[in-house]
Amino acid sequence: MAESRVRDTNRVRDMYEGVDPGEMTTRQKKAHRGRTLQMNPDVLFKIYQEEKLHVLLFSPTDDEEWMRVIQNRFPASFELTRRRAVHGRLPVINMSGPEEELERICARFDQLYKEVQENILDGEAAQKNLAAEIEELKLRIGKLEIEINVLLRRLVCALNTTCPTQEELERICDWFDQFYNEVQENILDGHAALRNITAEIEEVSLRIGKLEIEINVLQRRLAEVQIRGQ
Repeated sequence: MAESRVRDTNRVRDMYEGVDPGEMTTRQKKAHRGRTLQMNPDVLFKIYQEEKLHVLLFSPTDDEEWMRVIQNRFPASFELTRRRAVHGRLPVINMSGPEEELERICARFDQLYKEVQENILDGEAAQKNLAAEIEELKLRIGKLEIEINVLLRRLVCALNTTCPTQEELERICDWFDQFYNEVQENILDGHAALRNITAEIEEVSLRIGKLEIEINVLQRRLAEVQIRGQ
């Protein structure tokens, strides 16, 4: 846009402040409203009709958060509509209804603005925290995968020690009586080791499965926060 958007500390203003709408055509009024809204984001503009407050308009920098805050703070006694952002322009929120309700919104608009900004900051902080948690879980899973590989190597070694070679078998035949008891003890020890290592692998695999589920949950939460922040 050619015009630069500015922020005004006076967040509740008259839409036709400084101009006479009576001297403007319908097209000129529409152009004036659009230009004023886009140049003053998060500023609430009042439009009067027959000297009564008729409509409130403003262009929010975060329309999702503004809609949520307004709907949570005020009863549905007035009409609340939103025009989506198009062609790089900010969205527009329109409120109309009983004059006393519109006046209440004007009176509390500064408070609403602060709440929205705090929610946005909280959301950004939550997004950073979620990203950090995901990275931490990925590191933990990496360490667990290394642990599983170590356990698998130990398992292979254990299998190799309980499966004698041909030469070892011939020696066992030659000195069967002498080594019978030793072989039996080795087999029992090997089986016990296999059971222990297999149990460890299953335990670590379960831990990785739980961590992967936790990562998926956090990634969905992060995606939701990112969508809200767009």
